[in-house]
Amino acid sequence: MRFSKASFLAFCMLGSPSFAGAQEPFIELMRSDLRTEKVAILTESMAFSEDDADVFWPIYREYELQLSKLSDRRLELLTQYASKYESFSNENARRLVEARFQLQEDHLKLKKKYFGRVEEALSTTIAARFIQVEHQIQLLAELGLASETPLVKPVKK
Repeated sequence: MRFSKASFLAFCMLGSPSFAGAQEPFIELMRSDLRTEKVAILTESMAFSEDDADVFWPIYREYELQLSKLSDRRLELLTQYASKYESFSNENARRLVEARFQLQEDHLKLKKKYFGRVEEALSTTIAARFIQVEHQIQLLAELGLASETPLVKPVKK
């Protein structure tokens, strides 16, 4: 079976609760590689003029910095889930689901903020295209993680 980088990372984290702490350099290397691939996808998909690129990329770097903070929170949630998977309780499930909802809300707020920044600096259609490409990349990453994340084991009240 061939793993994508995102699903391999998820598989490793879920397979070993101590993975995140013990493999921090590996995680950072994976993130760096994924960021490089994402920039390549954006570069090709956005098809910027040189002037537009000069305006967009500094804004994008700020966005990516904020996004990495959300990714850290997502990694922490996955680590918590993996560490409690065998003894998952209703209380654990509620806390993690609520944290996931908050993470999704914060991600949406971030995308809205940077849609506005790109729209103001370039145009509405360029900002819309950025959000569209970003959303497609996010969906692929989510699919990879979801396919490697085991479902919660039901526990009676």
